[in-house]
Amino acid sequence: MPNNLTLVQLSRKKFQVEGVQVTATNIEAVAEWCGGTLVEAPEISHVDDVYNPYIKVEVFRPMNERQTKAFIGDWVLFAGKGYKVYTQKALDKSFEVEPVVDVSDI
Repeated sequence: MPNNLTLVQLSRKKFQVEGVQVTATNIEAVAEWCGGTLVEAPEISHVDDVYNPYIKVEVFRPMNERQTKAFIGDWVLFAGKGYKVYTQKALDKSFEVEPVVDVSDI
């Protein structure tokens, strides 16, 4: 390494996002919250034809079509530039979920 080179340790800035996990009971409310459209058309799996409702979300810079569909069990997050859809696995890799404190319980 050159003598005039100084390396520093860097960490990504922490940022906060709002998010909600889609469930069978809140799917309509999540669609309303994110301005998405509830789709009840079939989503064909490789095993059989399964009717899985999902929310079609207007996502900021999606990398593929799947990232615009929030199925039950997925998470819809809002950060400053718009909405993103994460599977549980992707969320676990990228975020630490902090419990929300309900101030009415204090």
